Amino acid sequence: MKEFRKTKTVTYNLMSFTGFKALLLFSLLMEGPKSYNEISTAFMEHPYLQEKISKDTVRVYINSMRRIGCEIASENVDKSYKYRLVRSPYLIDITEIQSRGLSKVYKILSKTMSVDELVSLHEFFYKLRDNVKNPEVFDEVNKVSIVKGVKFEILKNLVNLVRDNQQVILSYASANSKGTSKDIEILLERFKIRNDKIYVEGIAKNFENKLSLLASRIKEIKEVKPLKDRDLTFNSTIIGYEYFGDLEDFELNENEVIKEALPDRVVIEVTSDNEFFTRQRILALADKARVIYPKEYRDQFIEWLKNMEAGYRLGK
Repeated sequence: MKEFRKTKTVTYNLMSFTGFKALLLFSLLMEGPKSYNEISTAFMEHPYLQEKISKDTVRVYINSMRRIGCEIASENVDKSYKYRLVRSPYLIDITEIQSRGLSKVYKILSKTMSVDELVSLHEFFYKLRDNVKNPEVFDEVNKVSIVKGVKFEILKNLVNLVRDNQQVILSYASANSKGTSKDIEILLERFKIRNDKIYVEGIAKNFENKLSLLASRIKEIKEVKPLKDRDLTFNSTIIGYEYFGDLEDFELNENEVIKEALPDRVVIEVTSDNEFFTRQRILALADKARVIYPKEYRDQFIEWLKNMEAGYRLGK
């Protein structure tokens, strides 16, 4: 401005410097809503500027951005007056065909991704959605999303808690709770994806087996227990069963190993921390599988099959 007042001429250097400031403001608003104090601080701390910017100058830049097609709103956020970039003329335009392609890509990727990778993928989609002219195109992705119905911030926190095997208290609404929630204290172990739904598993107080909680039913992470207050430990049972089917179509679960391969069958050993899921696994193999050890579990399995048969016969 001093140069302009002295020479009454807008030089190349002056134009470049002014443009740089405008681009800096644009980039700040791309990050999220910013107050005048936040903008001023960013200008002061920038290594190439290190100067204070007045409120009037900010308004001039804002109006210039509006003239080139930016939609900028002003709003109160946390009791602070902030500018928010609603829409930019540089947004991407995604066609309907491309939207369907995104949905297909998501389906393919989500089949092989861990939960923490899914969270990163969705964060990428959220950023992309904020930079397209027609964000509704992501509705197609949301329809097939495994994360659908899960509180995303809770899921992000759970990723870190599961990784560190934290003991936590969760507010959980079970299927038969009629909308009410109860507190469950659980030592988190891992995520599972079953039937395109995310579960978090671990050992919980007052439960004989490890619990598997549907992530979409977790309403709140109420407390993270300090390490010194942990009083839960993981327990597991080794269960062996024989499989008589075609190995070409058979896939081992992550907690299974082949202990012995015979001409007509294989012996598979399961490190089971949830007897219910192990039973469901073996039942799904029907007459192609048979429990062989430990004896206590084999006897329980046979007794359970007898009771199930009796129930069916009674139904006749």
